Amino acid sequence: MTRNSKIDGCGGNMPPLLAHVKIYFDQKGLPAKAAEGFYKYYKDRKWKTDKGCPILNWKVTATNWIWMHQQHKPLTIEMKLRLQVPASNDIRIAPFTTAGKHLPNRKKAPSK
Repeated sequence: MTRNSKIDGCGGNMPPLLAHVKIYFDQKGLPAKAAEGFYKYYKDRKWKTDKGCPILNWKVTATNWIWMHQQHKPLTIEMKLRLQVPASNDIRIAPFTTAGKHLPNRKKAPSK
C-alpha cells in the first residue's frame, strides 16, 4: 500500500503508523502493549475486518477493540469518559444538512 505524503494520524490513513496507534491508546488510558497487540493483530490480517472488508478508519476499529477487550475488566470513570469523548483533533463540525443536501434558504411569506 502506498502512503499519502501527509500522514496526520487522524484515522483515515491506512495502514497507520505504530506511533500514532500508541498515542491514541495512551490518550484512552491504555498501555503501549495494548496498542502493539492491536497493531499486530490487524497488520497480520492486512488491515481487514474479520469478514474480510478493508478497514477505512483505524481509530473506529481501535475504539471497538478497546471496548471489546475491556468488557471483562472494570473501567474507571476516566476511561469511560475517554471512550465517549473524541480527542479534540478528531472533532469536525459540518454545516447543517438534510440527507446530504444543504438546507435551502427560506423566504418569508408576504404579509397581508
